[in-house]
Amino acid sequence: MGENDVAILSVFDPLTHRTLFNKIGITEDNVLKFNFVAADTLNEEPSKRYLWDIAIYRNAVYTSDPVEVTSAETVDSYYAAFKLPTCEIRTVTTDV
Repeated sequence: MGENDVAILSVFDPLTHRTLFNKIGITEDNVLKFNFVAADTLNEEPSKRYLWDIAIYRNAVYTSDPVEVTSAETVDSYYAAFKLPTCEIRTVTTDV
């Protein structure tokens, strides 16, 4: 990824066509990482299947809160040409 490129992970509900959240990726040692916190999924229905995708925006202009790309030269999505992968939000407990 170039200096003005951004990778965004989107998780959405295929039944309601609602995006749950978008996360901006961080590149460290040529590895793309996304940081999650409990608040990202706190109000979402557990044990339900959601879809996700990662899009890379070249020379992007974007906001970070909320994550929204306002312009980009090109958009590349690895999974868009294939079946989108699923994820499941699970209920967990913590002592925090």
